[in-house]
Amino acid sequence: MNSWVKNSVPAELSPAAVVVALERDLLLTSLSRPTGSAAPISPHAVPSKAGPAIRAAAEVITLVRRGEYLGALSSPQARALLCGPDAGAGADLKPGPLSDAQSAAAAADAYNTIATNVALARDAAAVAGGVEPAAHALLALAVGVASLNAFQQVNVTGPGLANAPQCPFPSVIAQSTESETDARWNRFALTELSVDGEDLVGRCRLPQYLLLARILLPDRLVKDVETLVPEDVTGAQLQDARAAAAKRSAKDSKDDGRVRLWSEPVGIPMENSQQTAGDSAGDGSTGSTAGDVSCSPTPPSLAWWSARQVLAHQRLLSGRSPTLRRNALGLHALSLLNFAPDNKPARVFGATTASPFQDNKATNAASVSNPTQTLLASMSLLEASLMEHEYGHVDSARALLEFACSALGVRLELVGKMGFRTVHQQDAKAQMVLEVSCDGLHVTKRADQSEAASDDETDDEPLLDDASAAGVSKPEKSAAMARIATELQGLSVDGSQVLTTPRLGNVNEMTDVRNENFITLPAAAQALVLASAVTVRKSQSDDGTRSWAIAPYHEIVQNQVRSRPVLRAAAAVFSSRHERERARTRERSLLLLEDLVRGLDLPAPSPQARARYAYSVWFPPSSALRKELGESLIGLGMVGPALELFEEIELWDSLVVCLSLLGKKQQAADVVRRRLAVDPLDAKLWCALGDALDDENHYLKALEVSGNKSARALRSLARGAVAREDWVVAAQRWQEAMQLNPLFPEGWFSCGYALLKAKREDEALSAFTRCTQIDCENGQAWNNVAALNIRKNRFPQAHVALREAVKQIRGSWQTWENLAMVSCKVGHFQQSARALLTVLDLTDGTQLHLPTLASLVERCVEARDGVATWLGVEDTNDAATRLAEEKRKKALGQIAELAEDESSDDESETWDGVGGGTGAADAGDAAADMLGAFFSDSEEEDDGENDDGKNVSDTTGNSVSDTAETAVTAHDKAKASQEIAGQVLAREVVRLESSVEDVFKRALGGGSSGERPVTESSEIWRLVAEFRTARSEWTVASEARLKRVRALDGTKWRKDQQCFVEYTDASLEMCRGSVRAATASRSDDDENTSSPAEIKRNVSQARMHLRGLIKVGEAMEWGVAMTEVFAELEKCAEEVAAAEAGLEGEEGTR
Repeated sequence: MNSWVKNSVPAELSPAAVVVALERDLLLTSLSRPTGSAAPISPHAVPSKAGPAIRAAAEVITLVRRGEYLGALSSPQARALLCGPDAGAGADLKPGPLSDAQSAAAAADAYNTIATNVALARDAAAVAGGVEPAAHALLALAVGVASLNAFQQVNVTGPGLANAPQCPFPSVIAQSTESETDARWNRFALTELSVDGEDLVGRCRLPQYLLLARILLPDRLVKDVETLVPEDVTGAQLQDARAAAAKRSAKDSKDDGRVRLWSEPVGIPMENSQQTAGDSAGDGSTGSTAGDVSCSPTPPSLAWWSARQVLAHQRLLSGRSPTLRRNALGLHALSLLNFAPDNKPARVFGATTASPFQDNKATNAASVSNPTQTLLASMSLLEASLMEHEYGHVDSARALLEFACSALGVRLELVGKMGFRTVHQQDAKAQMVLEVSCDGLHVTKRADQSEAASDDETDDEPLLDDASAAGVSKPEKSAAMARIATELQGLSVDGSQVLTTPRLGNVNEMTDVRNENFITLPAAAQALVLASAVTVRKSQSDDGTRSWAIAPYHEIVQNQVRSRPVLRAAAAVFSSRHERERARTRERSLLLLEDLVRGLDLPAPSPQARARYAYSVWFPPSSALRKELGESLIGLGMVGPALELFEEIELWDSLVVCLSLLGKKQQAADVVRRRLAVDPLDAKLWCALGDALDDENHYLKALEVSGNKSARALRSLARGAVAREDWVVAAQRWQEAMQLNPLFPEGWFSCGYALLKAKREDEALSAFTRCTQIDCENGQAWNNVAALNIRKNRFPQAHVALREAVKQIRGSWQTWENLAMVSCKVGHFQQSARALLTVLDLTDGTQLHLPTLASLVERCVEARDGVATWLGVEDTNDAATRLAEEKRKKALGQIAELAEDESSDDESETWDGVGGGTGAADAGDAAADMLGAFFSDSEEEDDGENDDGKNVSDTTGNSVSDTAETAVTAHDKAKASQEIAGQVLAREVVRLESSVEDVFKRALGGGSSGERPVTESSEIWRLVAEFRTARSEWTVASEARLKRVRALDGTKWRKDQQCFVEYTDASLEMCRGSVRAATASRSDDDENTSSPAEIKRNVSQARMHLRGLIKVGEAMEWGVAMTEVFAELEKCAEEVAAAEAGLEGEEGTR
């Protein structure tokens, strides 16, 4: 079949198959139609036996395909659905002038009536039976999609709809003449769309369309979402929601052994002579007569379209909404269950979606060759990845994106190639280039075009000559954009002489070599490339090189011969941000961004062309794009046009900040007051006025007009309390704000800080823990969690938190020092030594935690003495941590319980002090409960059990002689394993000693930026002496003791008693060390022992040193006050004299 023949008549389809094919056509309006797939079904091609309900759905879907969204909403079919069979009854929905409260009540009644009418129509279709329920569900889906697409066209993709009615109700479009009433209904819609205390940012046009889309799309699945995702979404994960959806699907499914359509009527099997929708879609599925199947009246794509509405709603809000997060998780779980179970293509259109708990190998094998199924699976995973990015779950988003690329056969690889970056560059330099290959969709050549993507391009062509038929209006006149155009007249695009993309090769010739260096990619593959750019941007810190890491991704899209408008625009946004960071290309970046904003209002490309992949790519709303343009203008000193643009798009916060920086706070307040005169019930304006005048009364007014639902006002009040150090009030305000919207990590951190200052440590620990759950990259929050656990002597929990903290704030020596201390407490000595080295490197050798170093030296001494109980523990714990981390990463992007089936025993095992303990119910244990998996050591235990079982199975069934030989062999193996274990433990001691020695070298080797205190240097030398003595390095140990005494010699020990005691202690240790060295020289011939003459000289020096020390004490008359000290000195002097006498006797004997 010729895939780009528009009105080809399909074979005779059953009514159920027509419904499925129409749903497929509706879904593909937002994606592409791969080569070889069936042509869309036009209304005149619908079989006569399909019935009026299916024909009505076909009419609306055809209008949506053409981009005539307003026409779809005003069609008789939509009017009958939204306003009931008697459409004229809706004429009273908008009565005469009313007050604000009355208008809000009338709008609420109108939208409640719509929901009621849709439910009544659903019940009527269920009574009629047959395919009527499926046809009704499809019609409601199509009308919801039309409303959503119209909103997206006006606020995201363009072009504008200047003449569009403010109210989407078809029955009142002609009566929508009162601008005041329209404004009040829009205000009601904006209020309804403000979720969890978060308002819509900037100017939002046609908000009632988004509200209607919410009623017709996600609200129909709200009960399903509630069963899949818990109400508290702080720790909710997509893999858990997918597992719940898969379980429910396996429980509810009734597998009768045949392929069925979701739209099939109850009790009526498919006829053998009828072609299924899967055949028309190229699925290769066939009908069957085996058994009756109950009907599922919910279209599989309803969850997908609903998830798109939720994400579009979230992108307009000022902050993340937990309500929308819950909806997004549940809806994407349902969508992936339908289109990508087990992250592989599913036979959606024409076949039952196989549950991940069932054997679906045959299903997957049959669907791999179908490009439509492959495309849908990949794009559903891609949009789930974008949703995870929206809520800051980068690891999950990366895993989902990898599965999306795998489903479509897309492979990405960054390589280096020689090329040129500037026009006049003489020598080729290495350039970072992205190589992409795509096996799932094929690139075709056509007669009228040299090359094209695999999409059905003719499906985007306008079906009517008059562009106004699709509702496209002339661009709105913008005074701000006109002034910006005037300001930018002198700028040049090519003035920088820097190429937009590298010219590859060894010769810098002014020729177009794009086709030689860049492969032509399908639009779906381009969307995956841009999503990979988003992942790189979200996963790397902005250290000046991030934009260069992103550049290869958007450059390959910019170099495509053919690309969808929204894909090219998204690549242009990335390119603009990249060039903004370079001084030579900053002007070109501004011109590119201005061209993008201006292009949103142009009539070409057509709306249906812009709708392709608009939901499958990251592209900011028009208000956010204009805000970015304004910030770029400010960066180049064009403040006036930026202020005018901010006021036009109603970005009051940006306007106030900009005027405040210019010292024009009063002007900012005047601008906001003028707007308040028009809309006095806008909480955002009252908050902006409070920012301009620094008056908390305006924040209180914002709370009043919002019904205490403005999280923005509560945060401003909390920050004001922090500024005046009223910690009790600040903690209260932050807690109130977090109750409204708990998905605000900065708020949890500030709340925890205020609670900590208010002496409420348990609540502060809980707040910091919530912050780490939402934003795992907040190193300060992890550090505070650790600090509070240290105060409570919960060192295992603190260790986990500190390990996460140093990943994010690697330049904080205080955090590394805390990690060194806590690691030593929990038995991770090697890690503790490495952390001490990091502290010394970060502080140039000036900071060293001596108690931790002393503890490490003690462990080394214990190992040398053979009494160490810590050997092997650290390696075991580290191995368990690595295994747990690998399992966590492996589970990302998959179905949780399927990934955990292999290690279900781990759930009942916990490490000492983490989870399952007596303090598990305490609020302060939240961090431990969240991170308990890091300490699971069950894998090693399982391995041991498996090994034992293997030995039993190997020896079972042998003869008697074989058994004896096996016993001997087993004994030899056990002995060998013990020797190997001893070698491993010895290596562990050697590694620790080597690390401790490195710490000593770094601390005493010089090169520090400051002078170390004398007492600290003395303590370090004491530890060196103890460490060297344990290793039987007597000479080095004696030198260390001598250097300790010399270090203390600079103190006031001759005049101060405390200094005298410290000096005496060091002297006694030095002298007794000389005695021990002398004794050791007589007992062995160790190579570390000094010569007899040197030993005798050291003992004599010790005797003289003690005599001088005693004389100083007697001269200061400290004998009475320090009796014990002088007794020790006399005792040590006797020991030294005896040792000296023994050495003289040996010398006389020789």
